[in-house]
Amino acid sequence: MAESTVYKMKGIAMGMIQGGHDDLYSKFIDYCYLLKERNLESVAFCTWKVLQQPEKPLQFKSIFISFASKFRGLVQGCRGLVGVDGFHLKGNYEGVLLFVVSIDANNEIFLVVAMVDLENKSSWCWFFHHLKTIITETGREDWTIMSDRQKGIDPSLDRVWPKVPMRYCARHLCKNFKSEYPVMLMHKVFWSVTNVFAEFSFRKAITKLHALVGLGAVKWFKEIGPLVRWTNGGVRRIAMVRHATRQQRSEERVEGLCPNIRERVRDLIKESRSCHAYPAGRGEHGMRALLHAGKEPTDYVNEWYSVARYKATYNGNILPLLDKEQWPKLDNPKLLPPPIKRSVGRPSRNRRRE
Repeated sequence: MAESTVYKMKGIAMGMIQGGHDDLYSKFIDYCYLLKERNLESVAFCTWKVLQQPEKPLQFKSIFISFASKFRGLVQGCRGLVGVDGFHLKGNYEGVLLFVVSIDANNEIFLVVAMVDLENKSSWCWFFHHLKTIITETGREDWTIMSDRQKGIDPSLDRVWPKVPMRYCARHLCKNFKSEYPVMLMHKVFWSVTNVFAEFSFRKAITKLHALVGLGAVKWFKEIGPLVRWTNGGVRRIAMVRHATRQQRSEERVEGLCPNIRERVRDLIKESRSCHAYPAGRGEHGMRALLHAGKEPTDYVNEWYSVARYKATYNGNILPLLDKEQWPKLDNPKLLPPPIKRSVGRPSRNRRRE
């Protein structure tokens, strides 16, 4: 029996046991209702469009989810820098999952909100509109949005949230720069420009870039945008498991710094042994200056990296939903799945890596 036949038989069997995608899409409205009922103050809703057919059926368009416990954790325990991005879903219906992430007090990724839709300017505007609504209601205003400069993000933010500061991920910029200038040592040259913290050092790096690559590379950096924007910078179940695991971990920790931050401080102390004491600086030089002055390094770590902030981030729970067979009968319309999308040519067997 051919291997492809076995996979087809497996797909049919799994569909008979778990139900097909059509059945899952039809229950999205009920899912949002029950999620908000089980997790009070959470935001969950989906949108649809009416098909131009005699029966006027409703077809799924997008879904937006924000768990209350996750969002409160963002506001109370995370810094104001959040990253937005999206990745393409696989399968018959494809689509794009847009999401917002932040970094908690232990330097771990903290998933906040997710939405499924096509990635275009209209969907980004819709996404940022609801993100701005739930963020600004808290009264906190020190937010900064970081992105990979994907098409549609900047114009959508300028239209929906023009006052929020924006930053760009230098890793994605480096990839674009190397594709534009495929010359040896371009990686090192790029980071020499983006990693500077003083105007004099920046001018020195730009001069070196001009000498090595040419005027075109200097213009490429100018076209990115303002310098201040450069930075080097099954969802429900995954969020539940990660949130619960880190919540238990936070209860075992005493006051002070989080483990990853304490480890980083110890590494800086080791690196500073070969340095001289300078009155000012960063990294191992600044650490050596603190030790030379007889200061305790942990007293100079930002409060956002404390165990108290970590506990505030994971304070609260995401409650599970009942099995689909136990859902109450709700008088909500049933949605059709989005149209099936198939790419031209044979499907790729190799994973695309950056």
